[in-house]
Amino acid sequence: MIKSRHAIFVLILLTVASCDPDEINPSFLHIPSISFKQENTQRGGNTSDIVDAWVYVNNKEIGVFELPATIPILENGENQIKVLAGIKKDGQSNKRITYPFYTIYKETLLLKGGQTDTIRPVVEYFSSLNFAWVETFDSQTASLEGTSSGRTIDSVAFTNDQDEKLNLINNKFSAKIPLGKGPQIFEVATLQEMNLPQGKNIFLEVDYKSDIAVQFGIYPFNTADIYGLPILLAYPSKNWKKLYISLGEEVSAPKNNGATFKVFIYANHADSSQNAFIYLDELKVIHQ
Repeated sequence: MIKSRHAIFVLILLTVASCDPDEINPSFLHIPSISFKQENTQRGGNTSDIVDAWVYVNNKEIGVFELPATIPILENGENQIKVLAGIKKDGQSNKRITYPFYTIYKETLLLKGGQTDTIRPVVEYFSSLNFAWVETFDSQTASLEGTSSGRTIDSVAFTNDQDEKLNLINNKFSAKIPLGKGPQIFEVATLQEMNLPQGKNIFLEVDYKSDIAVQFGIYPFNTADIYGLPILLAYPSKNWKKLYISLGEEVSAPKNNGATFKVFIYANHADSSQNAFIYLDELKVIHQ
């Protein structure tokens, strides 16, 4: 499915070209998916949720395409193809961006009119990135602690049950938070305060599934008053989901100049008739 005005413009060009006796017979580029490669254990696992391909031919933008995609290219001969990995910022379908921490895939192809070429881009983290926090729970410990925000639960358990833990090669454990029946309030925050740069891209990556909504946010520490800044409310999900949560806007706010930060995770379980669980894995705070 074509997702940008640039891609629609390509289709208009194809229609116009059909009336031109000297038209270029378009070639086609098929991209079934974009894979993420991550083998450095200090940077966690290789989970991703890449939903779009941002495609360039000879440095000219062709468009943004939801995957899988078959893309018409009005070029023949040898051409340089660039593909950038697109995500949903903050899990929102209307916030589709290229993820600034993934490398750009490049390939030179000999394009022929009427021919479809299939490519399978692979991207990685840029080597220059800073990982302020990585928590995989594989050691059956959690770099998280309870807060003083009226919580009733702040303990984190661990599961290696195949039906519960994140399906990831070499993944040993995922975090499991049993909330029981409501009313219950759960909140934890990172043990360590993080020095995060202002004016830079900063993302919290999270894999989760949950019976209830889960709030992710940050605590800035720069005054005697400590207040939480909610950033994203993740809706319940029976299946594991990947989130890319942007922290940069709040970190860069003038009121937070000079602050250090903790990430917090909060949930309010009000239903007294149902047991609820939250599962977490692959938590990362990454910045440039």
